[in-house]
Amino acid sequence: MAAPRRLDIKGAGQLAMKIVLLSSVMLIRLPTLLNRTEDPVIWIVCLAPFWVVILHRLVLEPLRAKSPVHLTFAIREGIPALAFIGLTLASFLRAAHSGAIGLLEALGHVLLWTTIALFAVAVFLRRADGAQSQSSELRGLLVHALGVYILANVVLHFAGRGSPKQIYTEDIYRPATILAVAGIDAERVLFPTAAGIASFGTVAGASLVGALLALEHSARSRHRTWLALIAAASAYAVLASDSRSAALYTLVSVGGLLLIPRALRAIAGILPLLVGLVPMLLVGIAPWISGLELIRMISRSGADIATLNSRIYIWDAGLAEAGKLDSGALFGYGSEGPYSARLSELYRGHFQSYVEPTRIGLHNALLQYALDIGILGAIIFFFCFCLLMRSMKCGGVRVRGERSLFGLALYLLLAGATDSVPTPYSQELFAVFVLLLIGASAVSHASVQLKPEAKTAEKTPNRVNMAGQKLMR
Repeated sequence: MAAPRRLDIKGAGQLAMKIVLLSSVMLIRLPTLLNRTEDPVIWIVCLAPFWVVILHRLVLEPLRAKSPVHLTFAIREGIPALAFIGLTLASFLRAAHSGAIGLLEALGHVLLWTTIALFAVAVFLRRADGAQSQSSELRGLLVHALGVYILANVVLHFAGRGSPKQIYTEDIYRPATILAVAGIDAERVLFPTAAGIASFGTVAGASLVGALLALEHSARSRHRTWLALIAAASAYAVLASDSRSAALYTLVSVGGLLLIPRALRAIAGILPLLVGLVPMLLVGIAPWISGLELIRMISRSGADIATLNSRIYIWDAGLAEAGKLDSGALFGYGSEGPYSARLSELYRGHFQSYVEPTRIGLHNALLQYALDIGILGAIIFFFCFCLLMRSMKCGGVRVRGERSLFGLALYLLLAGATDSVPTPYSQELFAVFVLLLIGASAVSHASVQLKPEAKTAEKTPNRVNMAGQKLMR
């Protein structure tokens, strides 16, 4: 009689971790789909899978092995990342104190992003057999996590499931201008878990960039089929949501990495400057290009291109507030900063069709963080992004299998120039950014190990890993 097979707890834990990582973006938006965003029980249920992984990786595995937790940690990337995440968490409590949001909502945000940060630590920084390649593989699943999220929304949309969220005061026909250029008459789609029509298109653009760049180096037929499905669903979501900026940034990100990868690698550390430079460029050229025939074809109204869909008014107000250099500008007003500073009152007149015109974000990552966590916090965010791009250029461009991650980060930079991403205003992309940021500290050349093993025990695994990476390449 054959002996019963023992349960491979370690293998089951690895599988569970990958499943949770793949479904991570969908899990944090599930309360929106259920229209239960203010229900603490629903949030606890949705976050429970993350905590299973956290406890298994950081508590149960070390206890079973009777050894301390070993974390691979890059001081250069890790310390700014912790400071940035800490300031973001504090901004929610400050918003509750000022009355911008309720205390229960603030605590919910703190729980959500603390969970995501600890999950990232458990997945990417938990040292297992010195396997840096495993961390690289897990980071690659972020592209698929976005794909799962977009694909699920597209399927739900075609199944007739609409969004419970009301964005506009009037339910009128809003045509998709990009599709109209191709002669297709269609209405803009608000997908089931979307925070907004265009914002979902921005998330879909990120998924499309990752899928297209991953397709470029994929060799397995099943893998290529899956990536092609993600790309098709993401492209549909971009077009159906009529997100013109997402379409533009997708073309720039994918085209740039296919045509000039060496140049992008050379300037990776200063690419975050685009967050500030792109708005200036767009403000300068918008009046000139608004008269072009193609631009008029994708315009939703007579002046939306010239004003960048009213972004110019928002940026003027944000720059005026940040330029005061008082305590509010230096340290911010907490989450929903424009609302707390009464700044949104200056441009609410341009958004009267929205249910909450005073809750419109600043549509630029640096300006949004300057109002939420202060100019000093915005500088830390900028520094984090610089370090992220520098750490990713080694694997993200030279190693073809990780080019999709570099493209994803580049897309986030471009999108952050004209939208409030990656910020908590876009939960999907902020979660991806936090996971990328913490994951980068596990692969940096400046990494150190907390509570390291003996040097003699570490040499052989490192050599094996290096040989394995060479074979993979």
